Amino acid sequence: MIIYASTIFTSAFLLFQVQFIMARYVLPWFGGSSSIWTTCLLFFQVLLPLGYLYAHLLKRYCPPRVQGLFHILLVAVSFYFLPIIPDESLKTTEFGSPVFQIIELLLRAVGIPFLLLSSTAPLIQHWFSNSFKDRSPYRLYAVSNFGSLLGLISYPVFFEQYFSITAQSQFWAYGFSLYALGCVLSAGITNKKAVDIDLDRPSGESVCLRDRLMWLILPAIGTLMLLASTTQITRNVAAIPLVWAIPLSLYLVSFIVCFDKPKWYERRIWIPALILFLAGTCFELHYSGHSSFFAQISLYSLLLFTLCMVCHGELYLRKPEANLLTSYYLHIGFGGALGSIFVAVIAPIVFCDYWEFYIGLLGSYLILATLFSKTTEASETPSRFKSPAFLLYAVGGLGLLACIVLKVKNDQEYVISATRNFYGRLRVIDIPFVQGLTLRKIKSGSISHGTEILFGTNEHIPTTYFGPGSGVGKMFAHLYSTTHANQPLDAGFIGLGCGTLAVYGRPGDSFTFYEIDPHVVAAAQEFFSYLKDSKARIEHRVGDARILLEQERAHVGSNKFDLFVVDAFYGDTPPIHLLTHEAITLYFDHLKEGGFLALNISNLYLNMIPVMRTIAKKMDIEAFVLFDKVVGKSKYIYNDSTWMVLTKDRTLKSSQIFKAHYTRKIKEEDEILWTDDLSNVFSILK
Repeated sequence: MIIYASTIFTSAFLLFQVQFIMARYVLPWFGGSSSIWTTCLLFFQVLLPLGYLYAHLLKRYCPPRVQGLFHILLVAVSFYFLPIIPDESLKTTEFGSPVFQIIELLLRAVGIPFLLLSSTAPLIQHWFSNSFKDRSPYRLYAVSNFGSLLGLISYPVFFEQYFSITAQSQFWAYGFSLYALGCVLSAGITNKKAVDIDLDRPSGESVCLRDRLMWLILPAIGTLMLLASTTQITRNVAAIPLVWAIPLSLYLVSFIVCFDKPKWYERRIWIPALILFLAGTCFELHYSGHSSFFAQISLYSLLLFTLCMVCHGELYLRKPEANLLTSYYLHIGFGGALGSIFVAVIAPIVFCDYWEFYIGLLGSYLILATLFSKTTEASETPSRFKSPAFLLYAVGGLGLLACIVLKVKNDQEYVISATRNFYGRLRVIDIPFVQGLTLRKIKSGSISHGTEILFGTNEHIPTTYFGPGSGVGKMFAHLYSTTHANQPLDAGFIGLGCGTLAVYGRPGDSFTFYEIDPHVVAAAQEFFSYLKDSKARIEHRVGDARILLEQERAHVGSNKFDLFVVDAFYGDTPPIHLLTHEAITLYFDHLKEGGFLALNISNLYLNMIPVMRTIAKKMDIEAFVLFDKVVGKSKYIYNDSTWMVLTKDRTLKSSQIFKAHYTRKIKEEDEILWTDDLSNVFSILK
């Protein structure tokens, strides 16, 4: 059994490692948003049942002795695709919804190896059941999920921390070679022990339609909530493997526990727990929504884990005899794919908000209702609809529905525009302010990315993170009072928001905004007046700033900006590919000699100061940290902010504006260098 288990373990380990490796490659090529991980999961979840289908067809139409030879032949062919490094020519140059472009890239880079790896668990279990007919193959599925879990956890805490993405690809290729050896050994054992019989012969057990539907519905709900919960977490924290791994680990643990031993899943324990965490999540969504990251991730994780325990526990209770094993896994795979397709493809088109999470909550409750119906069918109660248990479920269901309705209603309060696309949810809201004034905000998730006070005139003041006391405000004050007091300023900006920074423009100045989300550009032009009333000449360039700047450098050379400002976020998530050493070098290539780079590094969860200081030291440039602590009534207009200013100008430290904020000498233990090949987010969590 050890050969079969080792082969399944290795395939599962590689299966989850490759998901992270490919996502790391793809993230900077398509803008770095959390939706890219959702799209990658969609690809892998759809390819998984295709692997199960391959195993099912191989088992159904090929004799046992032929199956091994055919599979080994395909494994040998897949070495052509190693190492798994995607072609850089597949980088996007058009920005809209790149879902299908990402899928094409992944299919070309890793499609065949992943398909074969995904077929391993059902195929090897089938070989095992054909060779050892007196032993159950289902515990090997727990081994498979344990391998997946180890591959998942080891990536963010070990491989990502200590190895470059190129080295990771090489290691994965070596691991695939071990997998190929395991397939050869497993096929050899099977050929010795197995006999050529038809395992699809009728058995004493038949599977009803209801159970087959549950084989689809249960994994679909589990996967839907996996992706929806991940989105809830990652859209306000960095889109990184460290954060992706938490919900995915819990999802896999539930599979391991449920398929290891039947006793681990007890309805009387897990169903009440699911009801409890459903109620807690509804309370959090309706009454708070602003809890700490750790409080939110704990609650969402507990809900996801209990839901997956119920889904996968019920799935295990409905497992068929070994002769239907590949059909069983095929249903599970397609059910998971349906959940992924709903979240990654259908929801962004149909919904203007992240309502799939609420649909997942309702789906969870419907599972409870179905289980209640099944467990009470044999009750001796004249009418089970009059039982206390049914009343409890009914009241709970109505309460859940009421909380969701109220949450949706509250989210729509004061909203004058709501849109959603691949890059996230965007809302424009009007909030009543003092003396009949109104605050108009542009928000992504729960994070505000700009505010305008509607005076009813063309009077404007910079607000939020961009006020006169902020780092960027001091930067404009310095430039306008010294080198550019009598000459126009040429400035570039990554991230538009509502266009607040345009208020600093003077006649003759030229401001160029790089914005990846076309919905942001449309909202800033339609609902805010910063851009249209700015005295500077305004230009927009839609697309990922890094890719656009690389193209401009290649085709027209340096833009020679006097000031370049980086203020790019998805929710509270900074796109990491815009903050690496290579990215900072690119920005300086577009600055004039002695120009200034200002980065908004304000963040609830990540401390970017050590990263920027280390990059500044490596580039031998000056680095300043500028804090703006807002007190009193100003908090209604301005936000606390942290800015970094990087420059080659050696005289700037004598300026009164920056003198008190000049960075201290960098200590060795403070050095954290981010590159495109290696970035350690774990080390800068607050």
